[in-house]
Amino acid sequence: MHHKKAINVIGWILSVSITALYTYTMYPVLSFWDSGEYITTSATLQVGHPPGAPLYQLIGAFFSIVCFNHSEFIAPCISFLSALSAGVGIMFFFWISVRIMNRFSSMYIGNIVASCIGSLCLAFMDSYWFSATEAEVYSLAFLLSIISFWAILRWDESGNFKWILLVCFLTGLSVGVHQLCLLVLPAIVLVIYFHRRKTSFGGIILYIFIACLLLVILQWIIIPFTLSSLVSYGILKYLAFLLLFCILSVAGLKKNIQWLHCTGIALFFLFLGMSTYIILPLRANNNLPLNQYKPNTAESLNSYIHRDNYLKAPLIYGQYFTALPPEGFIKTKRGLEPVFASEQKTFFPRMWNYENLAYENGYIEWVGLPESHVVIDGETRQKPSFRQNLRFFFSYQVNYMYLRYLLWNFSGRTNDVQGYGDYKNSQWMTGIGFIDSFLGIGTEKVEQQQSKAHNVYFAIPLLLALFGIFYHINKDSRFPIILGMLFFFTSLALVIYLNQEAYQARERDYTYLLSFAVMALWLAIGVLGISQIIANIIRVRKPRYVTPLFLFVPIMLFAENIDDHNHHNQKTAYNFAVSMLNACEENAVLFTNGDNDTYPLWYAQNVEKIRTDVRVINIGLLNSDKYIDQLFQKQYLSSPLKTNIAFGEYEDKYIYTRIYPDFGELELNDAIRQAVVSEEKDEFFGQSINYFKTNKFYLVKGEDTIRWSSNQYEIGKADLMVLDIIASNINDRPIYFSSYSVDGFYGLDSYLYLEGFAYRLGSKAFSNVEILPLKAGSIDAEKMYYNFIHKLKWDNFDRDDLYYNEIERGIVQLYIDNGIKLAYKLLQTNRADKALVICNMLTDRIVLNQWDNSVAMADLAVIYSFLDHQDKADFYIRQAVDKMVGQLVRYNGNGQKQQAQERLEIQSRMYDWLRLILQSQDWGLEQIRIALADSFFYVVGDYLQVTHNQIERMRKNYEYYEDEILKAEFQMREIYSLAATYEETLPVFE
Repeated sequence: MHHKKAINVIGWILSVSITALYTYTMYPVLSFWDSGEYITTSATLQVGHPPGAPLYQLIGAFFSIVCFNHSEFIAPCISFLSALSAGVGIMFFFWISVRIMNRFSSMYIGNIVASCIGSLCLAFMDSYWFSATEAEVYSLAFLLSIISFWAILRWDESGNFKWILLVCFLTGLSVGVHQLCLLVLPAIVLVIYFHRRKTSFGGIILYIFIACLLLVILQWIIIPFTLSSLVSYGILKYLAFLLLFCILSVAGLKKNIQWLHCTGIALFFLFLGMSTYIILPLRANNNLPLNQYKPNTAESLNSYIHRDNYLKAPLIYGQYFTALPPEGFIKTKRGLEPVFASEQKTFFPRMWNYENLAYENGYIEWVGLPESHVVIDGETRQKPSFRQNLRFFFSYQVNYMYLRYLLWNFSGRTNDVQGYGDYKNSQWMTGIGFIDSFLGIGTEKVEQQQSKAHNVYFAIPLLLALFGIFYHINKDSRFPIILGMLFFFTSLALVIYLNQEAYQARERDYTYLLSFAVMALWLAIGVLGISQIIANIIRVRKPRYVTPLFLFVPIMLFAENIDDHNHHNQKTAYNFAVSMLNACEENAVLFTNGDNDTYPLWYAQNVEKIRTDVRVINIGLLNSDKYIDQLFQKQYLSSPLKTNIAFGEYEDKYIYTRIYPDFGELELNDAIRQAVVSEEKDEFFGQSINYFKTNKFYLVKGEDTIRWSSNQYEIGKADLMVLDIIASNINDRPIYFSSYSVDGFYGLDSYLYLEGFAYRLGSKAFSNVEILPLKAGSIDAEKMYYNFIHKLKWDNFDRDDLYYNEIERGIVQLYIDNGIKLAYKLLQTNRADKALVICNMLTDRIVLNQWDNSVAMADLAVIYSFLDHQDKADFYIRQAVDKMVGQLVRYNGNGQKQQAQERLEIQSRMYDWLRLILQSQDWGLEQIRIALADSFFYVVGDYLQVTHNQIERMRKNYEYYEDEILKAEFQMREIYSLAATYEETLPVFE
């Protein structure tokens, strides 16, 4: 290779510099989502969620060793693994880019410069940069994939079989990180095919088929069998298995049977790489605090790898979301699984998820109400047409869940708010006004924190990449096919396989890093091609003098992305976890129900050993027998829990319980024992299930009795276990529910008291009504005040130079909202001095004007005015009114589609506005009332016109929109009532 030394040096320079950048901008502790779990399972070698990442854990554990028992350094050391992997990945990307360009271009200096530009563009791209800054598996998975592709290119150049062996070993290792790595194999197969001198179209098709078959065999046969054999046969027998491959290889070498020698040694390295999975069953055999699904047997490990505890999307043939009610049920590892009528099934099902009403609404939002009908047992039922099925596939799965992400990275992004198909949030954009307006993309001014994620590239990277595709096809007959195959399998094929429903819990762009890398490679080729054209036009002999001009592209990407990818000093997830744990009483039981209020707590307890007396229980995981089994173990300082349901009564069973309303009342412990142990069963689609004889229960807590009625008609194992834990431990341990993720409180709402970020289950029902409504229960003012002052963690919230993503903004908003609710409660109970302390705490420790806090600012203005701090009240009411009026004016001026997408958000904002006017009126705060009322009536006339028009359109599908119509009409009546009080004239509609 020409300039080999320079290429190697430049690659290392890129690696070191980019790694340094990622290290500086990575999270100092942990981020939300899976980061807390990966740090915990790496530092302590525990078992995380399926299908596991043992190689990542082992490397992370090695990185954490350098902390020398300083727990506060463990998280950044493990996060550094992502920064290092991403930085080294850029080096290998650069080397791949140079090699591919050298195949068709003899302008070697120009190839190097263009490859540098492409590498820097990839390094500074939105999705790639973010993955490099948190403790996640995707950067390491990308590194293993890119090294595998680089190795096969080295083999293509030299023909040395050692590179094939490296590919096999890396493939085995990658299984222990993420199975996305396997998607590089079809491209590798094509490289092997094109290594032959004579090729044909039929040969290409044959090898593509072989590549697909290889993926299927690996995914569903070799990997499950191999990993299960690690447990069923034991380590020694597995080593003997590896030795057999060595013997076959040696035999092939001695007998001069080349295929036997190559196959034997290749399989040896493949299976050797996969052996990292032995760490999971070995560790699962111990009584670990985190031991999800306990994969300590061949059967349980196989189930763990296949994610059997999760609902699986059908790929070839399956049900529509309208398939309920089913024809019956069968018992599986997940529990009772429905059996659907064939009339409700289809080939290539895309709208399949029936488990949640939110998914049904998502499907309808994208393709409309079901267009087809079927008759089942004499009953006419709706189902989507196949045309709607395909429309959902192309419009949502392909366009919204892939192309949008691709264009984020190559064209621009509106903001970082979770996208639900609306015109403004997390949309791609060009930054060219008339183009974005034509495409219907919102480009209006956004708040300060969102504006940091408002990244504009004017589609320049995209245009360069598209030009690079055509230029590459024109210059090379083979490698465009290889790259096209790699791009297809890491983009469209992955979209088909994932079969995602509307909507996802988070954005999924991190899944497609490899396809973005392919586009970045074409971007580099596009730079080379355009440089050649420009050089020809201006008659410069060599394009290498023109190519450096394109350095403005990665510079632009860096300048646009640095502010929303710099997580240096961002500690929101850590603050939240420590605050929630510290606010709990000693030896408490804390129920959570989501990733973002579970994984950070796991990190705090298992790594930094913070409040290990608190038993954190994730309600969703209680569907797992293995997770329930852990409740009976002592974990750190947390004693085992007591339950009525004994081990043998839930193990390997799916306890599905119906509740029948009855006039009688049962003590909850007795009710649970009767329902589970009793021989009396109820029939449910041919299955015998447990049942409660009543929905009215009571519990004795100390000298008090808790009485409540359940509004549920049936509950699954998880909810039954929650009730059992409450009933069995209520007199021994404080019971808490997370206020962040838990939405249903089993009818106990009247006995819940907010003390921070969690509700404590009390013994007396509350009697007063809060000024600001809570999700449930009431506020324990004294306890919450003490926790706010002494227990909550506020690190770096007072800095205005930090970037907060949407989840982080939501957590800080929770601090603000809970503080304001507490201040109101303190005013209700005549503790004005403490209310002032809380308000000052919020304004001193949090930079309020960084995002839309208009309602919170208005509430602060009301409280400050009541406390006779009129200067502060005037300051905050001005900011609040300006923001609220601006939002309404923009909304009223939008088109119908945009207004429909924002309807519920604006409706909520108007209710807050009405509440604030009435609140200031009731408290005699004239200045605040006048400011709020004058601004309200300034914009409400146009709002009423918009709302009336929306109601008229929704009436066309009244059955579907009935609830929304009634809510909108009720709000209009409230507004007219207020206008009558103020003698304001508003438009009237018939």
